[in-house]
Amino acid sequence: MDLVLLISIGFTIFFSALAAYFDYKTTYIFDWITYPMILVGLILLPFKSTWYIGLISAAIVFVFFIPFYKYGKIGGGDIKYFLGLCLLMPYYGNMYFILPVFFFASALAGLFFGIKFIVLFLSKRYYNNIGKMEFILKLFLALAFSVFAGIFLSFGYKLYIAVSISILFFICMFVLLFQNYFYMQFSYKIKLENILEDDIVELSCLNKKGTKLVDKKLIAELKSKKVKELIVYRNLPVFAPFLFLGVIISLFVFL
Repeated sequence: MDLVLLISIGFTIFFSALAAYFDYKTTYIFDWITYPMILVGLILLPFKSTWYIGLISAAIVFVFFIPFYKYGKIGGGDIKYFLGLCLLMPYYGNMYFILPVFFFASALAGLFFGIKFIVLFLSKRYYNNIGKMEFILKLFLALAFSVFAGIFLSFGYKLYIAVSISILFFICMFVLLFQNYFYMQFSYKIKLENILEDDIVELSCLNKKGTKLVDKKLIAELKSKKVKELIVYRNLPVFAPFLFLGVIISLFVFL
């Protein structure tokens, strides 16, 4: 293992740990973490034979995630972290390093928040608000999809891998099918004057579908439509702690 790679791994772990800690504590990945991460990545990049992979993957990540940021599906700090990761660790273990990191992080986050939501869903008895037949049908769909996925994967992978992915599929499908109740835990009804710059606004108050991150144009539109109260989403699940775990797992698995 060459010196540049060792330095890159060290900085990746360091910045990922910082991002995880402050995202968990404050729900923010601050610029003073991500900008130095990007800068260090750019400084080290010319010394790597995979420098072009770093630039290309960073550009792809930026273009891919910007629309999600505009509609409040991902934070700006997360995108800048991904850019820094692409530049610091373009290639590792014969693959683009960001891919296994994102996969492991998403799987762990899905399991954690999914199980947490299922427990909440059952304890709050949200199924009473849905209707017996609709609840049974959606539950059957989630089970059928996960069982089919498990059977299909069992032909090419070891049984424990197929079962693990099947469970993950079930949890993700459950959250997807009952996503309205999932987002209820993060929704707040507020007055327009109490809106914050990082709020994600439910656009139903403008007779539109979807959500959008607060900006000056949106606030002006809300005022022009004389909207007095609206629903916003705050304190959404943090992702950086799972990215840190994804980094650690990827480094060891593909060593």
